[in-house]
Amino acid sequence: MASSTTKIEIKSPCLILVEGQDDKRFISQNLRFVNIDEGRCQVEPIGGKDSLRNRLEALVISPEFVTVERLALLRDADTNAESAFQSCAGAIRAAQLDPPNSIGAFSEGTPRVGVFILPGYSRSGELEDLLLDSIEGCKRTGLAQEYLSRVKSAGLPTDKDSKAVVYSYLACQERSGLRIGEATEKGYFPLNSPAFRPLQDFLKEFASGT
Repeated sequence: MASSTTKIEIKSPCLILVEGQDDKRFISQNLRFVNIDEGRCQVEPIGGKDSLRNRLEALVISPEFVTVERLALLRDADTNAESAFQSCAGAIRAAQLDPPNSIGAFSEGTPRVGVFILPGYSRSGELEDLLLDSIEGCKRTGLAQEYLSRVKSAGLPTDKDSKAVVYSYLACQERSGLRIGEATEKGYFPLNSPAFRPLQDFLKEFASGT
């Protein structure tokens, strides 16, 4: 994960802030999939959602920030999507910027600010839940889910189901041991899945400025 103190060097008028390096690689692949040139949108990890407020406040006082026309914040919903959105909105206001009115929307003015909460559709959860949606019905996914069920039946403690299934799915690929960003680049998550459409529509609207 990127350091929460690393200075962000602004190189594009369209800036997307994400939690970590895996998120950066995942979002970058989605931008390529919807034919958005990398030079148009800069994706930067902030070192975790808890760093958002401080990173954003430091960002807006940098001299280069005047060149930013559009700013997007992406983070996990965790237990509550609306609470995650309000946390982002609070950080945006603390940075003296105008937040959007709702998840997936954009504010008016300059910079135009948007917030997208993963996995989407105002659900609780995180990136892994969205990835799991995209591979539902895959034979490897079924086997990973069966494995998790057997672990639970044995009375063994587990963490989040979506993470367990996604990483079990990745563990049984032809090339195992990849993290989410690398696995997305290898094509292990089908970016043409309808599960990704809301996110990709958000990115297209963000890049177009409409």
